[in-house]
Amino acid sequence: TRLYVSNCGFTQIPDSISNLKNLEVLSIFHCPMDRNQVNPAICSLTKLTKLLLVDMNLLSLPEKIGNLTNLQELYAYENHLDSLPDSFENLVNLRGLSLKQNQFNNDFPNNSSGLGRLTNLETLILRYNPITVLPQSIQDLIDTDGSRITRDNVDLDIDQPGSDSDESHVSATDGESDLGSEDSVVSEADGVLVPDSDPDS
Repeated sequence: TRLYVSNCGFTQIPDSISNLKNLEVLSIFHCPMDRNQVNPAICSLTKLTKLLLVDMNLLSLPEKIGNLTNLQELYAYENHLDSLPDSFENLVNLRGLSLKQNQFNNDFPNNSSGLGRLTNLETLILRYNPITVLPQSIQDLIDTDGSRITRDNVDLDIDQPGSDSDESHVSATDGESDLGSEDSVVSEADGVLVPDSDPDS
């Protein structure tokens, strides 16, 4: 039900991963992928509730990632992402999302997918992206009836009006949440070697 991979020499996930139908947690750290993409076969793992794709040189997420409708936590930080697949809006059970240290800009998520259906989202981490104002897509999600996300749940490096600090954040949580820190989620499995913690977390 859980698979943890880190600092390995392979450059792509094999197609046979699709046979792991009962997988609930997939964590891949510090494994640069060939062609800057991860095998879309992971999108057939529909029982996944937690997915970590960290420091893999990814330029994009698989187009069919929206098939993972049971996903509750997605950590795809330290990559080169600048947009989200159109199917992303199907991840309606997502509670925690970290896209820290990517290439998203003020037009986040830079395509038509939007975030409006992700009303269960409770934590959104976008620190260390070239974003200088609160993107309209995030404001729209905050304003959506029944949405759980508020400005206090968004961790983002932007100056707030009236702030005395040059490095103030939208979030009052500084990336902490009930989900715990991003790297700590891999420690749930007994006896698993946890990757080195991100010093910026």
